[in-house]
Amino acid sequence: MVDTSACFELTVFFSTLAAVLAAFFVSRRPLEKKERSGSLRGLFFHPLAQLGIVIVLLLVNQVLFNAYVLKVHHGDPSFIAKYIPGGGWFALLPKSSIVRLIARTSGDGSILAPSVLRVQAFLELPFTLYAYLAVARLLGRDVMRTLCRWPLLLAASVSFTITFSLVEIRLWNPYTIDDVVLRAIACVVVPPYIAWTARRLTAYEPRGAGRPTSLPAFLSFLVGAGAIAYGVLVVYDVFLLYNLGHLPHYASGLAIASIVAIGASVAAPRLSRGKTLVGETMVSMLAAFTLLFFIPSLSIRYWMMHPIAFLSGAGLIIGGGAWGFARVKTTFDKKIVVVLGLGIGAVLGVLFAGAAAIRSRETSEALLAIGAVVFLGTTAIVAFGVEKVANALANVQSVRR
Repeated sequence: MVDTSACFELTVFFSTLAAVLAAFFVSRRPLEKKERSGSLRGLFFHPLAQLGIVIVLLLVNQVLFNAYVLKVHHGDPSFIAKYIPGGGWFALLPKSSIVRLIARTSGDGSILAPSVLRVQAFLELPFTLYAYLAVARLLGRDVMRTLCRWPLLLAASVSFTITFSLVEIRLWNPYTIDDVVLRAIACVVVPPYIAWTARRLTAYEPRGAGRPTSLPAFLSFLVGAGAIAYGVLVVYDVFLLYNLGHLPHYASGLAIASIVAIGASVAAPRLSRGKTLVGETMVSMLAAFTLLFFIPSLSIRYWMMHPIAFLSGAGLIIGGGAWGFARVKTTFDKKIVVVLGLGIGAVLGVLFAGAAAIRSRETSEALLAIGAVVFLGTTAIVAFGVEKVANALANVQSVRR
């Protein structure tokens, strides 16, 4: 195994620095207030739809890979598994009728050889970028449009590509050079394609809506984000770690998560009826964090057990929250109510998230996703409740006067 620790440290540091600089740059140049009219055809360019296309391509590659191993290596993946330490890879599905059909009709099987690591190396960048953008889209179209501006999109693509390449080099094998070259090609061609799809995406929600600023809309956002996170973890295990044999176990869950994510994408903007200060504040804070976290997100994810990644992540959470809070303009007394609601909600959110994590037996990444959803959901419910009580008391006092 090649030691890439110093390179990971530098990637996290410079990605975080680039995130701050890029966020400062785009914040000084507001988005153009253009909104395309809605159409079903335009929904093809929605990041969730594009994510689905990438997942289908990954599935096809897994079927071809299984056929290749069956045809050329008699179902034994040890020819490549010996280069991947720790296990957890290459659980195959050799008894699949489609796999057997392709194996029988592929000649000597050489035509299927690119399915070994190479295709995945190209598709992993659009998969991770579109997954991030799909969650960001739930916070409103402008959040996604901002992430697709060149300073952020290009910097994120470079950071993701360097991170993936360091993982490739760490797990050096006969395909490493090919994979790194393909990742570099993806870094060149994928950002322009994503920027193009972002421009072509139509606004399918009611005009003026989109930001989940009501409690039902915010909870829809959390449900949708949780469903996407679940789908990403499943796809990583089944398609990116070459474990097609795990698909029968996850198939129903993945189908449900897809339906839930689509439903949340439709519901969240339509449930944003009436603005609340708590809703505006929470969405503003999350949008600011999403903007700051975009570029270094993958490097932090792969290096998260190290101090620099922890400090970077904590700094981006605090910085994003403070920046988003400061961007909401209102009176001092109303901000006190918001701070009180968010403070009480955050304390309870930490307790509930901790309890959920203790009771769960999931992996560390799944625990982070579960904890984040529980924390944000609890915080939102409590903060919205505190605001409602404060408004009711204010109304009573005004009537008495």
